[in-house]
Amino acid sequence: MKSLNKKSSLGQEGWFLIIATIMFASFLLIKPILSAQAQEDKQAEASEESTILNIKKVIQDKQVELGQGGQGAQETRQAYLAQVKRVSAETLTVLSNDTNIVIPICENLEIIKDEKEIKLDQIAVDDWMLIYSILEENTPVVKRLVLTNKNFTQTERKIMLGSITELYSSNILFDSRCGESNLNFLLNSETQYFDINGDEISLKNLYPELQCLIVAKSKNNGQWQASSIKTLVDLDD
Repeated sequence: MKSLNKKSSLGQEGWFLIIATIMFASFLLIKPILSAQAQEDKQAEASEESTILNIKKVIQDKQVELGQGGQGAQETRQAYLAQVKRVSAETLTVLSNDTNIVIPICENLEIIKDEKEIKLDQIAVDDWMLIYSILEENTPVVKRLVLTNKNFTQTERKIMLGSITELYSSNILFDSRCGESNLNFLLNSETQYFDINGDEISLKNLYPELQCLIVAKSKNNGQWQASSIKTLVDLDD
């Protein structure tokens, strides 16, 4: 009986040793796998962190670009045509739409003619130029002057269809069929008036809302002088 119990005990110890050996071997096999997995996880985490940093950098760069673009987009830029009336070392006086404008001369003012930068002393009275400015704190600051060889004092003509909105002895206000409203045309003793048949009439025959064709010429001050006005409907209707 003791011998049987002893064999049974030895058998249990044998199985225990076998199981322990298997578990130890499994641990030895699993440890490198877990270590390798941990290393891969660490590398993946580092790679992900690097990717996130790169993305943040790109976003930051784009925000800077957009910020600069937004700032430029918010700038109110202006450009207008003017004729030089006076030149001095400190200022330049020009005439635009019958308004005198004094432009201070500063170091960063760019003066261009024929796509080349020129000096102030190369500007002459009666020259025509395009003036570019930026609105800073509600004040236009001139940045660039571009001289042109074209003489805008030459007579320009305009032909327009529309209706009279207001009528006076020296001018009329006119709405064009193109959508422009309250256009001002000057009248003088040389203005001619015709009915739909081409017969000459007088200013007294005209009235508000009358459909007309106007031929006008530009004056030096930018206003329009009516040369002739012809009705487009029969005045007897």
